[in-house]
Amino acid sequence: MKETGNDIKQSTEVISKVIEIKKEKENGVLPKTAGNYLFGALIGLVLMGIAFGLIRKARLTN
Repeated sequence: MKETGNDIKQSTEVISKVIEIKKEKENGVLPKTAGNYLFGALIGLVLMGIAFGLIRKARLTN
């Protein structure tokens, strides 16, 4: 019982040290997770426009 009480007291110290270490490593910088979604969406819109133009041209010639 006494050892369990001591372990609990020490666990709060260990957790606070881990939190301090994580804060030092992060420095408030967010990871770079942004992708090229906008560029892909623009390419998709251009391709849809080209397809629409080709279909319209094919319908007008027949």
